[in-house]
This record gives sequence, structure tokens and C-alpha cells, in this order.
Amino acid sequence: IKVTPPTLNFATSSWSGAYEEVSMSSYAKTLEAGKPELLQRILLIEVYAFATSSTLSNESITQSSIAAKNIHPAPDWILNGSNVLEANYGVDGTFYAINQYKPDSFISVASSLTTIGGRKFVKITVNPLLYNPSTDDVKKLDEAIIDIGIDGNAWDVTPPSGSYDVAASIVPNT
Repeated sequence: IKVTPPTLNFATSSWSGAYEEVSMSSYAKTLEAGKPELLQRILLIEVYAFATSSTLSNESITQSSIAAKNIHPAPDWILNGSNVLEANYGVDGTFYAINQYKPDSFISVASSLTTIGGRKFVKITVNPLLYNPSTDDVKKLDEAIIDIGIDGNAWDVTPPSGSYDVAASIVPNT
């Protein structure tokens, strides 16, 4: 599977001019109040009905670095006296002090399959940005090519236990 995220956009946060809001077409924003409002997309890929698990077997990632950006926090939504939800912004100081990139990877594949309406799907989470809140460094996913194994490694094929000959006349177009 090849993933190529669209153009990344930054705008000054309406909450505080010291922060920037990030957006990308077809990607949702993360919602953990007080933590950086990053981007994410969930892909569901249908697999055969008897599949039981999936594994990220191989990945090739192309990334680029973006100049320091102070990404604004996701709001906490509070019901006001008029029964209207209002955004309440606050910074999770503990999270913004972490000196490592979050989330941990651009691509993750759930090992257990998701069943919807009797059909099975592999759940792939795409995080087009990795953000270090302590240094404000941002890494952007330019392209990812991944191999997903269903019920084992994607490229392991067990040969038949016996040997047999196939006449060319029974194979179409020979």
C-alpha cells in the first residue's frame, strides 16, 4: 500500500498567536485536550472473511523536516449556561515538556482485525506528522510504502507438501 499525504497547511491559531494550527485535506485532528492537535487518518482495508490477524511486514518511509512550529493544543469542550459547547483551551505542560517525537510512528497497523457488518478489515492509522513538543520540531511524512501480512508475514509462502506436474495444456494462454 502506498500512502502519499496531501499538502500540509499551517495557520496562526485563533486561540493564541504564539501557536499554529495544522491542517491537511482528508485528515482529522486529534482530540486529546491539552495535547498538540495533530493530524490522523484511519484506513480500513477489507480482507477475506477467514483472516484472523494482520502484521506490518515491511515499510519504506520518505520524510522531511519542517522548521520549528509550536502546534496549538486540542480544546476541551465545555457546555456553557446556554447549552452551547464552547472550546476551552489549555496546555498540558507535562506533555509539551516531552523531548521526543509523538506519535511514535507515521504508520501503524492493528494486529487484530476490525469486523463491521460481518466483513473484516485491517485498520491502518496514518499520522502524517511527528512532533517534538519540547523543541517544536516537526517531521512530515512524504510517502510510505507498506506491506501488510494477513495471518503471517506478507511474503512468506509455504510450498505444497508434495510435488506434482502440471501440463502446460491445462494452464490458460499457454
